[in-house]
Amino acid sequence: MTYVESMTAARAAVTAERPWDEVLALYMAAYRADPSRAEPLFELGRRLRVLERYSAAYQFLHAALDTPMPSDGIDLDESVYRWRALDECAIAAYHAPGHREESTGLHEWLFRVAPASERQRIIGHLAMCRDVGTEYWAARYELPPLAPTQKIPKRLHQIWIGPKPPPMQWMRTWQERNPSWEYKLWDNARVAATTWRTKAQIDAQPEWNGKADILRYEILAREGGVVFDADSECVRPLDPHFLGHDVFACYENEHLFPGRIATGYIGAAPGDPFMRACVDRILAGVSLAERAWITVGPVFFTNLVEELRPSIHIYPARSFIPEHWNIDPELKRRARAPLSKCPTYARQFWGSTVGYPEQPAAPRPTALPAVDTIARLPPDLRALIGSRLAAARPPPQKRP
Repeated sequence: MTYVESMTAARAAVTAERPWDEVLALYMAAYRADPSRAEPLFELGRRLRVLERYSAAYQFLHAALDTPMPSDGIDLDESVYRWRALDECAIAAYHAPGHREESTGLHEWLFRVAPASERQRIIGHLAMCRDVGTEYWAARYELPPLAPTQKIPKRLHQIWIGPKPPPMQWMRTWQERNPSWEYKLWDNARVAATTWRTKAQIDAQPEWNGKADILRYEILAREGGVVFDADSECVRPLDPHFLGHDVFACYENEHLFPGRIATGYIGAAPGDPFMRACVDRILAGVSLAERAWITVGPVFFTNLVEELRPSIHIYPARSFIPEHWNIDPELKRRARAPLSKCPTYARQFWGSTVGYPEQPAAPRPTALPAVDTIARLPPDLRALIGSRLAAARPPPQKRP
């Protein structure tokens, strides 16, 4: 197959959730067809990073990063060569053993070449790399303040469906601390009385939290505002700066899951194209074979953000999720470590994960790639990619 045919087939295989070996073979066929192109290495590395196979992701992404941009080519994605490979490599380096120090230099390099719309997010990653508050990096790079224009209406939605009684002691705190906001509770009766484009998908989804995630996207696409988890307590009134974005969300936990975006705290302007894209993607079909947090929740949302690159502001986890549910003492200590000095607006109680005894905690993925390192590739491809890795030089480290 040609380069374009192989890339098209590889992307279709990813969308169809085909076995990893098949996806890898298709991307490598594209790379073999045109070794001057970085896109196959980039997309493989990004996929491995999403699967949290950071060391393997780093290898592919660093090779992509060292690939010069061709002067021309069919379907050439210039953003991969200008900054996106660097972006993914910097994230993978943070979590790959032996490369965390390099991640700071990669992120500082990224800050200088990425579009201005990405800078606030990169500032958050720099704070994660050096355990220094975002204010330090914002001042260092003289970032302008967020424009005060209001895009998101002061409309606060919460969803509570299913047989269990709602946790009103927590839900009331959002109304009490934000009295000027319109409040709307989507309970069993209101959901049943509303016409939903995704009704078939909602009905088919076996987990209540998965149903709520689908509802969340359609509510925001239709009405705008914010949809915050009902199993959370508001500890600080919401500030006006949240309303100046097209879409905002927060990370789940930068220490445990770098780059993963939580779906429990999302705001959007009415009719926002990205929220409509979330609904359209669910209408196109999602798997019911995996847990909802993968198919319609944080993993789904994070992957779609990476694919479509919408206008979205990602706040630090500390803003709404200062503590993670993980019960391992060491992981819980790491998850609690502050990554910024930003205010905390909520406490998350993880009701759908640990609050209900009959619903076990969501397991980590078990279907990991069988072939996931450059060392296991065929010799010709290993030589092609290895030569780029050998020539790659990380940018100079800059210390704050």
